[in-house]
Amino acid sequence: WMNCCTYPIYRDTFTVNPYSYLVFRFKANNPGIWMLHCHNDWHLQVGMALLFIESSQLIKQYYLKNNLTNSIPKQCYHY
Repeated sequence: WMNCCTYPIYRDTFTVNPYSYLVFRFKANNPGIWMLHCHNDWHLQVGMALLFIESSQLIKQYYLKNNLTNSIPKQCYHY
């Protein structure tokens, strides 16, 4: 949404065995809100997902610059 050609979307999948975990490192250079999740629907239902926010200040500046603050939910009054 800000500059899709400079920061293309990357899609990667990792397999994590039962009762194990995964440690990964990545370069956080693609501003936005990204969802990390499992591809099993029932895992999502029990909370096995998270949102990763990269460059929250850039996102805020984008919303303010483009007068999009009306689209921010009422719950985010401190935004």
